Amino acid sequence: MDFEAIIPPDAEVKRILEAEMPGLTILKMDRQTRWRPQWFMDVEWKGERTKLVLRGERLQEQEQPLSDEVKFHRMLEERGIPVPNIYHWSDALNAVVMSFVPGRQSLVGEEPAVRDRIVDEYVEALAKLHKLDPQPFLDAGIRQTTGSLNQIIKYRETKTRPYPFMEFGIGWIERHPWRQLDRLVPIVSDSGQFHHADGHLQAIIDLEFGGLGDPLEDLTVWRMRDTLIDYGDFHRIYGYYEELTGDTVDMETVKRMHIAACFGNELMFGNAVRDPLPETDLMTYMQWDSETSLMATEALAEYYDMELPTIRVPEPVDLAEAATHGYLVQLLSRLRPEEAYLQEELRRGFRTARHLQRVAEIGDQIKADNLDDIEQVTGQRHDGWRSAEAALEAFVLADREKGEHDRALIWLFHRMNLRTHMLMGPIGSKMATHYVCQRFDGGPRINTADFAAQRQG
Repeated sequence: MDFEAIIPPDAEVKRILEAEMPGLTILKMDRQTRWRPQWFMDVEWKGERTKLVLRGERLQEQEQPLSDEVKFHRMLEERGIPVPNIYHWSDALNAVVMSFVPGRQSLVGEEPAVRDRIVDEYVEALAKLHKLDPQPFLDAGIRQTTGSLNQIIKYRETKTRPYPFMEFGIGWIERHPWRQLDRLVPIVSDSGQFHHADGHLQAIIDLEFGGLGDPLEDLTVWRMRDTLIDYGDFHRIYGYYEELTGDTVDMETVKRMHIAACFGNELMFGNAVRDPLPETDLMTYMQWDSETSLMATEALAEYYDMELPTIRVPEPVDLAEAATHGYLVQLLSRLRPEEAYLQEELRRGFRTARHLQRVAEIGDQIKADNLDDIEQVTGQRHDGWRSAEAALEAFVLADREKGEHDRALIWLFHRMNLRTHMLMGPIGSKMATHYVCQRFDGGPRINTADFAAQRQG
C-alpha cells in the first residue's frame, strides 16, 4: 500500500482542504512520523491563527475504518467526553481535520500529587464514558469489541507460516475467557492515551480502537503503557474508579485482559514484521512485539506463581565484516536532514542497521540456544530454525485444549523472547531495554531482561 496512493502531496492536500473549509488558509504543514498519514498544520481559520491536525487512514494493520473511528469520536464529543474537536471530514482525502491538543503524554518527572490529579481526571472521564447509554451507539452502528477475537481473526487471515508463540497465546486466551457481560458500554480500549498541560487533563486522544465493550478493558490495557508514561499505582487508580462508579474492579478479569493485551500487539503487528511493506515502520513494530511478548510471559509467570529464567548473553563473534557493519551504523547516525520525515526515515535505517549488526554478532548462537531449549521441552531435535518452528507450533497446537504444558512453554518462550529482545540492538540501547509492568499483587518488578547487569555480573 503506497502512501501517495492514499493522500496526495502537500500542495494538493492544501488546495483540497482550503476549498472544502471556507475561511481556512494553511500556512505550514508538518508531516508526522507515524504509521498513518498525519500532519500538524499552522493555519488561519475564520480570522484566527491556530493549529490543526489532519489525520488519515492507517496504512497497515488497520483496526477499523477511519470513518467509523470518526463516528465514535463525534459521539463522545457530543456527550461531553474530553476529546479533540472534529472540524471537518474530507471524502476526497479520506481524512479528518481536528483540533491540535497541547501538552504531552508522559507523566515522568511530574510531582506525584500532580501526576495523581491528572490521572484522576482521566479516570473521571473514563467513568463518565462508561456510564453513557450504549443504545445510541448501537443504533449508530458503532462496533462491539470482542476482546482479542478481532485480532485473532485478522492474524489468521494474514498468517503465512508457523508462529508458535502466537498459537500458544491464542490457546491460553481461549482457555481463559473474559467475563461475559449482558451490557457492553462505550470504551476507548487502547487506554492511557491523553495529553495533559499545566497539571490537568487536556483531552483523550487516539480513539481508533474505540467501540462498545467491557469497561475493565479501559482499566487494563494502559498497564503496558505505564512502563513509559508512569501513571502511578494501579491499585490506587482502581480504588478511585470503584469510588466513582460503584462498580467492583474484578482483578481476575484484569489479569486475563492484561495477558491478552500483551499478546495483542504481536497478534496485530507480527505478520507485518514477518512480511513488511516498504512503508512499514519495521523496527518500531519489532520492538513493540518483542517488548510486549516479554510482558506476556512475565504476567503469565505471576499468574502461575512461577519464577522466570534468565539467559546468558553470548559473546559477539569476530566478524570479518565488522568494519563494514560499523561503517554503515556510523554513517546513518551522522546524517541530519532538515526535513523531520527524512530524519525519521534515517532513524529507521539506523535502527535496522544496528539490528542486523547484532544479528551478525550473536545470531548464530541465539539460534543454537533456542534449538537446545526447544529440544528440552518437546523432546525433538531440529538442526534448522524453520523445521524447529513448525514442530514447536505443532507441539503447542496439540496442547491447545488442555494446556498441560503451559509452565514448560512459558519457560521456553520467555527465554526465546529474551533472546529476540537482545537482538534489537546493542546492550544498553533503548531498543534492547525492557520495561517491566506493575505486578498484579503490587510486589517489586523483576526484570529478567537486564542484560547489562547480567553481563557485568
